[in-house]
Amino acid sequence: MINISDDAWENEIAIRRLPSVELQFFTWAQLVDHRKIARCIDLTTRVCKLYIRRSTCWSLPLIGRNVTTLDLASVFLVPELRGKGWFKDFIDLADHAVPWDAILVECVHNPRLRSYLLSSGFIEVGQDNFYRPTKSWRVKHSWDEKSRELAAAEARASKPSSFLEFEEVVDVEHCAVLRA
Repeated sequence: MINISDDAWENEIAIRRLPSVELQFFTWAQLVDHRKIARCIDLTTRVCKLYIRRSTCWSLPLIGRNVTTLDLASVFLVPELRGKGWFKDFIDLADHAVPWDAILVECVHNPRLRSYLLSSGFIEVGQDNFYRPTKSWRVKHSWDEKSRELAAAEARASKPSSFLEFEEVVDVEHCAVLRA
């Protein structure tokens, strides 16, 4: 793999030399909790680029407060890989590999990915973000379909509403910001 250094930047450079995003990911995941590498990283090969983070969220419905997550913040695949299941396989791999509480997929604007995430037990939280407890968390806490449904209901109930939904009670004529 790589020679581990006390210098996080040297470790990141070494990880980027690994031949696959999967190897880069495994190595990063082993180092990040020990502060041997930054909590945010671009994993890159010639066909794929992922921007990921290890984060601590304030809370996620039915998981709790101070939840440690793997954030999949940005994904780029060359056209030949799109729609072929690569990202699904990566999520499955991450689900089994990380020791943290949940996987969070941020800013999902792709309708196919959105459908896949919902059909795979992910829960929409906020605007276009989806999370699912990791396999280890689901096993440890006996997470089942009923748990997922309760978490989804709680997430929907806490979803912020747009001001425009209250147009009848707001004088929109005098609110240029809302009209833009």
